[in-house]
Amino acid sequence: MILELAPQWLIANIGAVSLILLGHLAERRFVSRTSIFANGIALNINYLPFSKILPFYLGLYLDAGLLMALLSIISYARRTSMPEWFYQLGLLYSSVAVGCLILVVRFF
Repeated sequence: MILELAPQWLIANIGAVSLILLGHLAERRFVSRTSIFANGIALNINYLPFSKILPFYLGLYLDAGLLMALLSIISYARRTSMPEWFYQLGLLYSSVAVGCLILVVRFF
């Protein structure tokens, strides 16, 4: 496999690096509900092993991301739009932001 030729640090972080690169290209104007859902879930999965030692504010951010993920997928499934403020808040859960935070967890 070609990927085996890549440095080990790249292989270990390819998911987060891909999120950052693709998010930069695809989410220039807004973050879609499906992206908010996927990113909110990805954040919570990556930080779950550290849930007991996370700072309070990071726990709030992760909980809000999970709530936004659930609201996003429900509104998407029901084919209803969310208010403008929801999409603006969704920028906090863009692929670039989430990819950077997932990289941070690699250093714990």
